[in-house]
Amino acid sequence: MSPPELVARYRQLAGEHAIYLDSDRLADMQHAADVLVCDTSSVIEEFSLLGKPVVTIRHRQPQPFMHDIDSPERIDATLLQVLSEPLARRAAMEAYADEIHPARDGRSAGRVLDAVEVHLDQRFGLRRRPRRPWRRWWRTWKMLRALFPGQTRP
Repeated sequence: MSPPELVARYRQLAGEHAIYLDSDRLADMQHAADVLVCDTSSVIEEFSLLGKPVVTIRHRQPQPFMHDIDSPERIDATLLQVLSEPLARRAAMEAYADEIHPARDGRSAGRVLDAVEVHLDQRFGLRRRPRRPWRRWWRTWKMLRALFPGQTRP
């Protein structure tokens, strides 16, 4: 939890082109953001998988897809550059995303469940439960609805 004084300072930065998001669900905020400004955090890797630009300030190990700057005074100019050329480092970002998470088809959780079931079946000799495709569809639908609360689908 951040100190209230620091949160108040960030809230004051909100304006015509920036909003302050406060949520326990990081994924919601990442989907809402156009660009990430960060120092050194694991959120950079998660955000890079979305294919959105990342501006870092004195990152310990800057990657080719990051726009690393050495001082906070350069944030405004870098943001203008990043937002005017959003695809400038797309190839580097794709290469990095492939390196940290090669399967980005949205079916990773299903593959993990299948692998666990195969492992349990082989290890304990359990019979495979009957396939229920609607169950998996329903679980996926509920997860997607939770990611986008209040939005209606056509």
